[in-house]
Amino acid sequence: MKHFVLGTLVAWMSALAVHAQDSRIDTGRNATSFDFGEAKQPVSGDGGGKSSSLSLDGDSGEFGEQAILYRRSNWEPWSIRADFGGFYTDNVALSNSNEIDDTYFRAGLDLGYTPHLKGNLFGDIGLRYHNFSYDETDALDFDLLQVDAGVLYILPYTAGDRWGWAKRDTTLFSRYQYQQMTESGFGERFYEEHSLSLGAQRSLQIRRGHQAYVGLVSQFAFDSDPSVTKRNEYAFYAGYQIKWTSQLSTSLQYRGAYYDYQESGGRNDWNNIFSLSAAYKVTDWAILKASLSLTENQSNRGQFDYSNFSAGGGLSLQVSF
Repeated sequence: MKHFVLGTLVAWMSALAVHAQDSRIDTGRNATSFDFGEAKQPVSGDGGGKSSSLSLDGDSGEFGEQAILYRRSNWEPWSIRADFGGFYTDNVALSNSNEIDDTYFRAGLDLGYTPHLKGNLFGDIGLRYHNFSYDETDALDFDLLQVDAGVLYILPYTAGDRWGWAKRDTTLFSRYQYQQMTESGFGERFYEEHSLSLGAQRSLQIRRGHQAYVGLVSQFAFDSDPSVTKRNEYAFYAGYQIKWTSQLSTSLQYRGAYYDYQESGGRNDWNNIFSLSAAYKVTDWAILKASLSLTENQSNRGQFDYSNFSAGGGLSLQVSF
């Protein structure tokens, strides 16, 4: 009997350790799930001869996107952003039972380079590092490193174009992405993936101070370690932003995705993320941010069903040149 109890305990602890690792991988992936045209996203002109570009100067995941229009003649290809924030989560291990709440601190640095190559074609290169540090469940601490390289193409638009309703302010993008997660402090690597993303995004200027965007993106993983995490993603996203003043803006976002796991015995998930964020521009280079987000994951493997609510805020320091 004693051996049976001991064996059961060891098996339970092993399963818990595996799930904890899976939860860290999903947390890192969710934090970058809104990465489409991160840093700067060019869009088409307004049909009247004025060229413009859309800068997504908000954070991904928890913070969402903040859109600001620029003339292309003033395009600044380089961007640097440092983020510092504290958050609360009601399900730190992304478990479908016995949820544990916790708080965590997230800090990171993003570097972006989006050069204007030719005509409506832009390059898209990014480097991101973030550290996640939990208060009580520090066994879940990890570092996230991500490298992106691709291109952005603005669909040409002219007034009277038959398909203008679909082409105006629409950008196509293709991006190679490498992502790895390690134990906190650049420790042992427990996850890495190489993937290719293809997608399209359209921005809609509703009226002064009001802007919406919609998009589709597919991400195909061609190498993942551990192999059971390898999956293809097919997602739809949408958002609506209101600029209340020159300093204050709010954004409402949704992302729905189907995850098709390639080496997990037929596992597939439906993932939904809802978020509400606010940004207050203190100076041209400092922004205070706050956010609420809800993630609902439904899987054909019941153990991967979970719901997670998080809330928090922080400071973003950013420059473009």
